[in-house]
Amino acid sequence: MDRFEHCMLEYYWTQPSSGDPQFRPAFTIFHPDGRTESVVGGNVEITAALNRLGSEGWRVASSVTAMNWILWTLERKLS
Repeated sequence: MDRFEHCMLEYYWTQPSSGDPQFRPAFTIFHPDGRTESVVGGNVEITAALNRLGSEGWRVASSVTAMNWILWTLERKLS
């Protein structure tokens, strides 16, 4: 049976309801080993991150969204 590992990419693109004037769009990648990568940026930076993750064998398995938030779950096959 195939085995997979998973990571997540979480993106907020507009201010939360608190109205923080310092808010900037940002995303975080949660790796299976517990590391996190936080990046300030939007579509260009997310595209670069997804391309990098794809070159490492990751693929998007699912996504959910609500208001100003998207969560992608990525998977890659373990050897």
